[in-house]
Amino acid sequence: MGRVRTPATADGTLLPTFKEDGNLLLPDGSIHISQIYPDGGSDSVTNIPYLVFMVNGTKGAYSGHGELVMMIEYDNDGTVFGDGSRKKLRRLRLVKGDYTQLLDEKPDDFLMDAQMSDIPENGVLDKIFIFRNNPLNLVNRTLTRKPRYH
Repeated sequence: MGRVRTPATADGTLLPTFKEDGNLLLPDGSIHISQIYPDGGSDSVTNIPYLVFMVNGTKGAYSGHGELVMMIEYDNDGTVFGDGSRKKLRRLRLVKGDYTQLLDEKPDDFLMDAQMSDIPENGVLDKIFIFRNNPLNLVNRTLTRKPRYH
């Protein structure tokens, strides 16, 4: 990602502004994203929790879909998506159409380092389970996600 920062005005009426562009090269195509936004963070660390980037170029499997945005969520201290041992974590989500329902997700929508014993007997999950350090061994079980949006 390329980032250009314009400093705040001397009188403080305007925050520093960033312009970011990025190219994601994926096995089945590529995506170009771009956004301009105010941010009081430093040159390398943002202080906003997420940003929605406009997708303004696609190739391969991503071409012709229209209305695509890339939501990037920032976790600078590593405690939202992890245990704090890794810093400056990012989660990127490519979304077609309305992305606003993603804004309702809270950090407690994730269970980091899940274990098999955390999975409810009925197999209906009410959060995202991340088996980072533990094996996921499913035999003759079906897991579904509890509906959240109506």
